[in-house]
Amino acid sequence: MKSQSSVVIKSVIVMIAVFATIGLLRWVYLNAPRTAIDVDESLLMKVVKPGKYVGEGVYSPTPLYKNGLTTENVLVITENKTEKNISYVNELIARDSKTNETQYKGTRKGKYFYKPTHGSNLFNTSETFVDGQVVSTSYGYATAKTDNSIDFHINCAWHIIDEEYNNVSKDLKRVGDVLYGTFTHPGFFGGDALTFHEKYVQE
Repeated sequence: MKSQSSVVIKSVIVMIAVFATIGLLRWVYLNAPRTAIDVDESLLMKVVKPGKYVGEGVYSPTPLYKNGLTTENVLVITENKTEKNISYVNELIARDSKTNETQYKGTRKGKYFYKPTHGSNLFNTSETFVDGQVVSTSYGYATAKTDNSIDFHINCAWHIIDEEYNNVSKDLKRVGDVLYGTFTHPGFFGGDALTFHEKYVQE
């Protein structure tokens, strides 16, 4: 009997150690810092070119919207030369991806900007309003770039899911008159926990 009890106790201790290790690794993974990079204003203007766009989006399913969402978007991007930033207003209608029933109408307002104390590091912030109330927020900074794209590491709180995300990738890419935006929160054990895919065509 003592031998069996000893085996059980050791097994419990091993399980506790395994779960504690997984929990620690998950915390490190979700809170790992990303290095901010310099982004020339010319690249920002090239990728996030001021103007009016029409677009669409596809959001992956969440507990609140089990079928996922598709969106119809009108995006207006404006340059503020005095403050050296780019602001945008995105009016959207979100519909159930299967039934096509309207779920909400929202307005996303945001800005790409530089801070006097951070050189050429590029930052991004946004808020989404539904019925005049702030329902979603995001904040982050650029961490990668190519000659036609800029990637951001952002922290988000979105109303479509009851969870904060601290490890989201926001990737912007321009191909001609088309601007692509992808938001991805990777799953801890692989795959993607949440994704948004957006496509905008400049008029």
